[in-house]
Amino acid sequence: MSSNPVGFPLGKTTSDKGKISVDAALNYPARITQAVVEMTANSIIFDKLFSQHGTLASHSVVYWQSRPGDQYMDRRLADRGVGDQVQIVGPKEMPDPLVANSRDVSGRYYIPDEARLRNTRSLLLEETTRLGNTIARELNYLAVDTIEEAVSTLEGAVTVAGNDWAATIIDGASPTPPGQRPTADFANVQLSADRDEIGVTYDLWIVNPIQHASLKTTYGKDYQAVLDSAGVEIFPTNRVERGTAYALAKNRVGFLAYEKMLETTVYREDQTMGSWVQMGCKVLMGVTSPYAMRKVVGLENLG
Repeated sequence: MSSNPVGFPLGKTTSDKGKISVDAALNYPARITQAVVEMTANSIIFDKLFSQHGTLASHSVVYWQSRPGDQYMDRRLADRGVGDQVQIVGPKEMPDPLVANSRDVSGRYYIPDEARLRNTRSLLLEETTRLGNTIARELNYLAVDTIEEAVSTLEGAVTVAGNDWAATIIDGASPTPPGQRPTADFANVQLSADRDEIGVTYDLWIVNPIQHASLKTTYGKDYQAVLDSAGVEIFPTNRVERGTAYALAKNRVGFLAYEKMLETTVYREDQTMGSWVQMGCKVLMGVTSPYAMRKVVGLENLG
C-alpha cells in the first residue's frame, strides 16, 4: 500500500507539465492529489464561505453562533464621576452550543495492470477527473447545506427579497426603475447588515449561473464596473438554486476544518491484477456568524 497525504488546497502541479506516466502516478499518489487540487481550484466555494483551520485531532467541534448586538454591551456607558468605578463589560448570556461532526467524503476507481504497462494515460486522467470533480461537488453541497441549515434556524432573519434580474432593462423608453435593478439588491443587502450593526461588508455573492448570465447580459461592457462600484465579487455555481443567491462577507461566515486532509492512496488487488486509487478527506464545517451572510430570493420569476 502506498499513501502520501497532501494538504488541500495546494498550488498548481508543474511536474513534467502534467505528462506524468501512469506508473509514476500510481507510485507517487501525491501527484494525483495535486492534479485534482489544480483541476478543481476554480470550482470550489467552501473556501470562500469559511475560514480554514487546518487539521483537528477530533471528529467533532463544539461552537457558538454570534447574534446582532453581541459586539456591544446591553447599555450605553455612563459618565464616570471622580472616584467611581469604571463600568464592567460583563459576559453576555451565551447561546446554546452547536456541534459540527466530521463528514467522510471519499471515492475510488480501478486501474488494471494493462493500463499501467501500456501507459494508458487517458484512463488515468478520465477517472481522476471524474473522482476529483465529484469530491469537489460533494464538498460544495456540504457547504451549501451547512449555511442553509443556519438560515432555516433563523426563521427568515437573514433572508432578503430581491428583484428579478432577468427582467431588468437599462436602456430604451421604459427602463427599469433604479430601485428594481440588481444594483438595488447589492445596496439593500448591505443596508441590512449596516442596520444590524454587525460590522461586515457583503463583498461576495454566490449565485446560480443563470443569474450570473442575466447580470452580464443586462450590463454588458459595464458589468465589471457595476460590480466594482458595488464592491462585490460574483461567483457562479450550480450548487445554488436558480433564482437564489447568498451574499456574504468572504471567509467570515464560519469555519472549515479537517479531521483528515485530502489524500490519495493506491493499493493493489492481486485477484484482479490491478490497482485501486482511493481519494478522500474528512471535513467539518460550521456557521459561527450567520449574520455575516444574507440569502437573497426572488432573483428570477420562476412562475
